[in-house]
Parts: sequence; structure tokens; C-alpha cells
Amino acid sequence: MTNTYAPAKVKFGISKMLEGKELRANDFIFVLEGVSDNAKDIRLLAKNDADGNGAFSDLVFEEEGEYEFKLYERKGRDRKIVYDERVYEIVIDVKLDAHNNLVAEVKVDDEIKTGSPIVVEFINYTTDTIIGGDKNKEETEANEETKLISIRDKKVWDSEESTPKSIEVILYADGIEHSRKVVTEAEGWAWEFTDLPSHKDGIEIKYTTGIRVLEEKDIIDDAVVPEIPDEVEITEPEEIDESMKENQGTENEDGQNESSEKDTDSDEININEKDISNDNTEDSEEKI
Repeated sequence: MTNTYAPAKVKFGISKMLEGKELRANDFIFVLEGVSDNAKDIRLLAKNDADGNGAFSDLVFEEEGEYEFKLYERKGRDRKIVYDERVYEIVIDVKLDAHNNLVAEVKVDDEIKTGSPIVVEFINYTTDTIIGGDKNKEETEANEETKLISIRDKKVWDSEESTPKSIEVILYADGIEHSRKVVTEAEGWAWEFTDLPSHKDGIEIKYTTGIRVLEEKDIIDDAVVPEIPDEVEITEPEEIDESMKENQGTENEDGQNESSEKDTDSDEININEKDISNDNTEDSEEKI
């Protein structure tokens, strides 16, 4: 004779708050995911309603055992929102009671919870909202501020171009000059800018680079100048005073006169946009 037991059921819910902006239904997604081997195939999703409430489908347990889960908010793509990064650790201990019924004891972050649904809280903020003393918001913004990245690239010359002795690579952060680096053929015309912050005030920084030829063997007549973003300011070389030209013109009796006038057309500017994006492709999720 096979023993049959009434299954144990556990239900979780969420309470969502959004500071600095009106909360709308289905704006945020929450995940209840199995961690232990006996629960690793379980993955449930829930969304908030207009009042900030949401609930997962019931967890149904038909066997004794200890089941481990984690519950968290899936980070969205709105750069103006600071998402709650808390991850709740859940342990569900399923046992037979005196009446041969399966019962579940639930702990959330080592604290016993009762009732149905068991509700956990998430709080998000807009980047222009200042909430004094909120540790979670301050730590989230600090983590984004301290994340460092690198920008690497390489100049590839066309076969018809005469390569110069060196170039100067100018790095712009949101259209404002950040730093410069001189690159030569010895480096394979490759460069790298390191220890760059990925965000400022919670907003991702957009990096671009410009290239300026420092010295050329020959004038490149067919130099191509890609379009430069409006916010990038390119300073033209200063004009040389006419009196300086006269003094520098004819001092060499062998006819080897040298002109101090600079050909401002010899500077070549290439803009290679580096779009630093942390967007991740959404995982395929199935309600269990």
C-alpha cells in the first residue's frame, strides 16, 4: 500500500515601491528561482500591479526535504532608475506532522516567516531623487560610480594611404575631452585607455575617440573625415602672423627655402564611437 500525503503549499508575494516616479502596472519583473538540487528546475516570475503588489504561483511540495530558493528583482534597462539589488535567500523545510500531512517551515534570510502569501519588499529610485540616509540607494550608486572599464582600438590604414610617423588619439567622455595618447607604428597603431568610469551620477558614459595626425611622410589628398558629434569641439591650428612668414622665408642661398606655414588640411580626424552598454539579452524563462 502506497502512502499518500496532502502536499504542502507555500506562496510568495512582493511589495514594490518606486520613489520619484509614478508606479505603473507590469513595470518590474521579479524572479523566484530554485537553488538546491531538488528545486533547481523551478523558476517562477511575477510582475507588480499599479499598487505595487504582486504574487507568484504556489510552490507545491509532495516530498519531505529542505528546499532552497532565491528571490530577486530582475534589473531593467531604464538608466534613470536605480534598481533594488537585494537577493532574498529562502529555505523551506518540508516535514510530516503528527497527522501525516506535509507541512512547510519557511525562513527568509534566516528569519522564520508565516502566512500566505509571504511578502518581501523592493524599493527603486529615480536617479534625480535624493533620499537622505537610504543605505541601499547610496551603495548602489557607489558601485556604479566605481566600476572601471577599458577602451581599446586600432587604426587600420588604407593601402593607398601614406602612413605618418605618429598619431594622437583623443578620448572624449560624453563629447568632452578626457585624455590623449600618442601612438606609433611600433605599437601596431593600437591603443588602450584604462581605469575609465562606466557611469556618472548613475548614467552610463558614452565614449568616443578622435585621431589627429602629428607628422606625415606625404600629404594624404583623399583623407576621409567622418561626421563628428555636435558636442565634440575640434580646435583648428592657429594662424601664423604674416611678419613671421617674411622673416622665415629666404635664408638659404641654395634655394632650399622653408615655409613656416602649416597645411591645416593635413590633420585627419576619425571618430570611432565606443558605446559601452551593459544590456544583456533576456533569458528565456518558463513558468513552472
